[in-house]
Amino acid sequence: KGGGIVVYVKENINSMQIKINTISFELLHLEVEINKQPLSLLAIYRQPKLNKNMFITELENVLKQIRIKQTIVIVGDMNIDILSENNTVAKYTDMCLSNGLQITINEPTRIDVKHNTQTCIDHCLVRNTLNQSIVNTAVIKTTISDHFSFFCCIKHTCCVKHKHLPTEI
Repeated sequence: KGGGIVVYVKENINSMQIKINTISFELLHLEVEINKQPLSLLAIYRQPKLNKNMFITELENVLKQIRIKQTIVIVGDMNIDILSENNTVAKYTDMCLSNGLQITINEPTRIDVKHNTQTCIDHCLVRNTLNQSIVNTAVIKTTISDHFSFFCCIKHTCCVKHKHLPTEI
């Protein structure tokens, strides 16, 4: 029906798919355990023609099913341009903030040469509950498709032989 979603998980990382049915978007929800810390990873695709307000409400309901103190990373093509100013964008960003989610990408992720537009419709949202961790994201301006790629890296500081060394998660 839509674009489809795939997530690759390294074989040495414990993960479990959590089934949640949604109407206004495609969702792949994985619970991942890294360094004995649970992390919810949600990969999302919302078709442009589907209702944005229904998506925002439904995503908030999905978030309510995840433990409050759990780290969440949400990635995907939401098809809501957060670079524009309108009521839908305000409602979406308010919903993110009220659920402790930081919008980590605020630059164009798609350029439409035909219409000369730049939009930020691919999002990375993070609720970081890991102590002493740093979240880094960046857009990679590739020409693989009409959307740019991006990455999210969570670096967690842990004690290793009484020295603090960064460990990538």
